[in-house]
Parts: sequence; C-alpha cells; structure tokens
Amino acid sequence: IDEGATTQDENVKKKVVIAARDTWEIYFSRLFPASGSVGTGVQVLSVSHRGIKLLKMVRSSALAPDYFRVLRPYRYVYTDIMFVTIPSKNMLEFNLTNEKLILFSAKAPHVKTMIDYFITELKKDSDYVVAVRNYMTDDRTVLSFHKGDIIRLQKMEGLEEGHCYGCIVKKKVMLLEEIKRDTSDFGWKFGAVHGRAGVFPVEFVQPVAAPDFINLPVDKKDEPKNKQGHVAASAAVAVAVGSSAAAHELDRSIEVTSTVSDYTEAHTDYSEIDIDERILQDSQYNMVEFAKKYFREAHRKT
Repeated sequence: IDEGATTQDENVKKKVVIAARDTWEIYFSRLFPASGSVGTGVQVLSVSHRGIKLLKMVRSSALAPDYFRVLRPYRYVYTDIMFVTIPSKNMLEFNLTNEKLILFSAKAPHVKTMIDYFITELKKDSDYVVAVRNYMTDDRTVLSFHKGDIIRLQKMEGLEEGHCYGCIVKKKVMLLEEIKRDTSDFGWKFGAVHGRAGVFPVEFVQPVAAPDFINLPVDKKDEPKNKQGHVAASAAVAVAVGSSAAAHELDRSIEVTSTVSDYTEAHTDYSEIDIDERILQDSQYNMVEFAKKYFREAHRKT
C-alpha cells in the first residue's frame, strides 16, 4: 500500500486482499509435501489461516496447467484440531475433536510449528471451548455435554473457582423469514443454534478457535430480528444473512433481551427444534399472501 494513499484507498485494498484470501485459500496457504495412509491419495498438505486441506496434484493436458484437487473432507478448520504431535520422525498425528488424522511429511516439525502458532493466536481472543471428555449430570442448572461439543462462554457473576458458564453451539440449516421487506433474500441458510446453557467444570474443556460456521462473510453479520424487533429466537441465534441490504440493516450490535436462565428452564438438549418452529411461525405472511406477492400468473397464448 502506498504511503501517500488515502485511508479510503487503503481500506479498499485491504478488503480486496481479504476477499481474495477467503476465496482462493490455496493461493494464500503454505504447501508441504505429505502422504497419508494407503488409498487416501494425499500428496500435499495445505496450511492456512483458516485450517488445513489435503490435496492431490492432478496432471492435466499439455495445453492446460496442472492443478490441485481438494480431497474429502473439504477442510479441517482449527476448531476441529485440538492439538498436533510428532510421535516419530516425519509422522504427524492430528488429534481432532472426533477422530485422529495421521500424515507423513519430511517437513513435520515445520507443519506443527505453523499450526501451533495459528491455534495459539486464535485461542487468545476466542470465547469458545471444546469438550475433551463427556460430562453428564442430572442437575438442570449444570451443563451436560459430549466430547467434541463446542461451547460458547458467557459472563456470569458468582461462579465457583474452576467453573465457567456457557451454552452449547450446534451447526444447523435454518429457515429465515425475509429480513427486509421487498427484497428476495430469504430462505434456507447455514447458521448456528445456541442450545442449553449452564455451569460446567473447566477441567472437561479446553480453549478453541471460534467455529468456522459462525464467521460470516464480510458484509453479512449479526442476528436477524423478528417483527417485534427482538432477536428471532430467545437465548441467541447466529445466522448467515443472505443480502447486503439485510446486512446493512443488521450492521449493529444486538443484545439478547431474554436471559439464558429463562431459556434453559423451558428447553432440553433438543431445544433447537423448538427454535426452528418459532422462526417458522413468525412469518409475515400466510401461504395465500405469500403466493400473491411472489408468484405471477403464467402468460397464456391466445
């Protein structure tokens, strides 16, 4: 960026770089030669600010350049990676929330150092933890969870030493009513439902980077409101908003008016089902009104 450039020009350049980085992750990654178990086809490990990818080099024709194919799963984000070890020379063991991934690379120490750095930096400002063990209790004031569950920490006064307060976060596809009238941006979107909340002992969790599905695109933020101006579901819902117009309306910090304790008294671990139903019921139209607004009669040939 030019020293003489205006602040506006600098911001535009930064936005372009960020958009390119998030769209073409492999170009903004460091690539390491790697291999997996027999049959996996892994040839290259990609490490970026978002996570890791397993790649395979695809040989193309003489007229077209070779390219990388991303192998399934598409990507392991840093929320999935609890820690990385090197059990033996050139061997990398990724301890994930629900499995272990074994790779082999002559650059194993460099890979571990880079991933450890990203995880450490992301954890510093994170309000999330991951369960490293199951914790089950019949006490409804205490939070039960399973290994691998992501928990968002929340502030609460008077907690005993060695305890935190938070709610379980689950990925879900949700149906959103239109955020703003006269726009066509509504429908099924990826988001996160904040489920039961409660106190839990810290020895069962460890800090983790914020879940990838809560990181919304640059111009899409915050929770949608319902017709009364409240957050669409009690106790917090994070959703991906579908338009820049809607994002402009929502580009403010929204505080949830309902308390988490009120929410947990009336809901179980399956509370996200109730949330979906309430969003569906909070419609601005009945079916006939919706059809009249968004469907037109077919043109008949005479």
